[in-house]
Amino acid sequence: MNKTLRLAQESAAAIGLEEDGQTGTLFGVRDGYNVVLALSEQSNQLLQVSVSVCQGGQLPDVKTLKAVAKSSKALLGCTVQRFRVTYGIRVGRTKAKTQENIRTALEDLTQFLHQNGFSNCCQQCGTIGETDAYTISGETKQLCPAVLCGPSN
Repeated sequence: MNKTLRLAQESAAAIGLEEDGQTGTLFGVRDGYNVVLALSEQSNQLLQVSVSVCQGGQLPDVKTLKAVAKSSKALLGCTVQRFRVTYGIRVGRTKAKTQENIRTALEDLTQFLHQNGFSNCCQQCGTIGETDAYTISGETKQLCPAVLCGPSN
C-alpha cells in the first residue's frame, strides 16, 4: 500500500472521514462540505482533496477558488472542472506532519468556502444540496440522487 495514502487513511477517523475499502479513497462531510481525499492520478505521492461546489447556483469562479491555495500552507494548486474543485495537499516528512497538513488543508478549504458563499452541489448537474461519493469506472464522483438514478419516466 502507498505510504502517503496509508497516512491519510490512519487520519480518517480523527478528521471525520470514512474509507472506501475498494479504492482507499476517503470521503465524508467536513464542516458542512462533502469532501473526497485521494491520491493524485499524476503522482502517487500527492494527496488531493476534492469538493463539488457552486456559488449562487452558478459555476464557481476559478480565480476566487485559486486564492485559498495561495493563502494556505497546506494546499497546493487548484484545478476546476465544472463544479468539481481539486487541490493538492502538502505531504509532510513525518506521519504527524502529514496528518497535520491534512487537517489544516480541510480547515483552510472549508473556512474559505463558507466565507465566500459556496454551496455543496452535484458535480455533474450543479443541483445544490447534499451529495454522496460514488466510485464510477474507478473515479470518485460527488453526485446527487437525481443524477445517479437518471431522469424519471
